[in-house]
Amino acid sequence: MAGRPADGSGPVEVVELGELNADALAAWQRFALERGNPFASPEWLGACIDGGAARKPIVLVARDGERGYGGFLPLERSRARMLRLPGNRLADWYEPACPRETEQQFLAACAGALAGLDCDVLGLDRWAGEVEPFASQGRLRARPARPDDVLPFVELGAGGWDEYLAGRSRNFRSQLGRRRRKLEEGPGLEFRLAERSSLDQDWETFTRLHEARWSERGEPGVLAGEGGDVHRAFAEVALERGWLRLWVMSVGGDPVGAWYGWRLGDRYGYQLSGFDPAMAKAGIGVVLLAHTIEQAAAEGAQIYDLLWGDEPYKERFETGRRAVPSLLLTRPWSMVGMAARGQVGLRAAGRRLPSGLRRVVRR
Repeated sequence: MAGRPADGSGPVEVVELGELNADALAAWQRFALERGNPFASPEWLGACIDGGAARKPIVLVARDGERGYGGFLPLERSRARMLRLPGNRLADWYEPACPRETEQQFLAACAGALAGLDCDVLGLDRWAGEVEPFASQGRLRARPARPDDVLPFVELGAGGWDEYLAGRSRNFRSQLGRRRRKLEEGPGLEFRLAERSSLDQDWETFTRLHEARWSERGEPGVLAGEGGDVHRAFAEVALERGWLRLWVMSVGGDPVGAWYGWRLGDRYGYQLSGFDPAMAKAGIGVVLLAHTIEQAAAEGAQIYDLLWGDEPYKERFETGRRAVPSLLLTRPWSMVGMAARGQVGLRAAGRRLPSGLRRVVRR
């Protein structure tokens, strides 16, 4: 089963992850590294499978005479005649693992392969890739599944941390410096990066602090259920690859904050964090975030991703932001597609309801 783009480049094959050999996995990983996107890597798909968030996924694979492989796109069947990205919304942004200069051709071939999979609906959550090839080659119509998600970021110049800090407001610099000095001069401040020997203990500390932060809001947090299993599985393999960045912040010898993310290519990503709510007034969250940006600059990263969410504290740090859409692509006159579009319409109408009534409708 294969699809071929209009320009006649290599066909796309539909395979299972276990059918890919070491050369294919190495090529897939290399494309993800070039994009600086862990969610485009085979390691992320493997973590979604291990964590129970991806069930019976398939991989669309393009072969290339010069490179050996031209691109990889994992999908999973969520129900009859419907495909989506594995792990659904656990990833902050999705895109194909392929060279940017051949992305349109690769996705056009993927669109052709979808016809052989009897796909009437394709869900692309937080999709940062091209969309037009799916519409033109796969005869799919795209519509927003929900409002765009915001991904703030910090652009780090050649001057590193000092240049970045100089570009912040005087009030920002003063508050940050005062809070850090108070912690250093008082009980003592320490940052430690997780290693192989400490990963289990550090992950437990991170999980405890993350859950403590969310319990204050009366919410479970991202690590509840499948999310925790997926991220734990990914942290394990990311450590082996040298990507993992798990920082533990201690005050007076006691862990009070933890930050989980990664360094991939030229990007340093902030995935999740947690801190002791009793220390919130000391500004430990701000001090921890600033420390990781400083470390990203020291490592030579060009972009520090604050990732999904437009929380006010991110606005104080960001230098820019991008928006990624979540799209529903459907075939015209398909009953499954019309039903999916109807669900999207109902959700959109629900978002316009007053908050109190919206909670009643959800129940």
